[in-house]
Amino acid sequence: MKLTDSLQLISGIGPKTADLLAEYGLVTIDNLVKYFPRRYVDATTPLTVEQAPLTELCVLEGTLEKVQLIRVPRRPLTITQAVLRDATGTLQLTWFQQPYLVTQLEELAREQVQVVVIGKIQITKGKRVMMAPQIERERKVIPYYPLHKGISSASLRKWIGLVLHRDIEFPEELPADVVQDLHVAPWGETIRQIHLPTTMESLYGAQQGASRRELFRFFLTHLRSREVGSSVKAPVLSWAPDQVTEALTKLGFTLTNDQRRALWEILQDCSQPLPMVRLLNGDVGTGKTLIAFLVAHLICMQGGKVLCIAPTELLVEQHAEQFRKWAALLGDAYSVGIYTARSKKPGRLTV
Repeated sequence: MKLTDSLQLISGIGPKTADLLAEYGLVTIDNLVKYFPRRYVDATTPLTVEQAPLTELCVLEGTLEKVQLIRVPRRPLTITQAVLRDATGTLQLTWFQQPYLVTQLEELAREQVQVVVIGKIQITKGKRVMMAPQIERERKVIPYYPLHKGISSASLRKWIGLVLHRDIEFPEELPADVVQDLHVAPWGETIRQIHLPTTMESLYGAQQGASRRELFRFFLTHLRSREVGSSVKAPVLSWAPDQVTEALTKLGFTLTNDQRRALWEILQDCSQPLPMVRLLNGDVGTGKTLIAFLVAHLICMQGGKVLCIAPTELLVEQHAEQFRKWAALLGDAYSVGIYTARSKKPGRLTV
């Protein structure tokens, strides 16, 4: 089995299931093993029945007994029940509309093997009951995957487990010296520990390793984009300190030292024949919008246009209103337009 192989090579995945998985971008073995869990449950240290809290997800361990299937008369309803017993007491387990569980539960009860039960306990008719618990045959860290219609987390665990228990090779994605410098485990070991962690400690190590790898790729991509950007020419903004002083006087603002430094650095970038790559970061009310407007103002005064993008229509309208007020104070030398999803046609996107 190779990472490029189709998922239909996995037992239990036929054409219909493969088509369903493909809708979510899972087409090859490589896609599947990179579909990471969204959360985990540590089922390595179960509580006793006596210790189990109410309404909280808990892990218990014991043997099963008194398995029964109840069919409600004149209603399409089945209730599967069993009793979990440990040294401290018993607890009723209940599943609705899952009659197929009876065979499995009866076999476990007959063998009297220790099982791990995961679920939430509630009070039903004055009795403690765990509703729709998950049954496992051993203590382990259990992954839960992002779910989609028609695909269960249990199925994903089964399919990924079948792949990882095969003799499949995971080529290292990074150079050996980078792996050593990042202090991360080999890629194949990282993948296995993320999906089949032996302990929570090994899981944390694998997650940290995957995060370091992702950060390295991010910074590498950023550096490459900057290299490409350095070969692209951008218009040069000519400006004078007097222009900034005049605009601030008319607006009635006095910049703080941090605002002054941020504006200066941005204008220095705009004065270069290269595209600017800069993030202006600050808390609410620290003047980020003012700095952006001042830069836009200087560009528009030289005949340029500036596009300001906001994540919501409300924020777009708020910025446009503020920009119009400031533009009016500076003599209305340019217009401020709005274009949103509700706009019938683009307006003048000047600022």
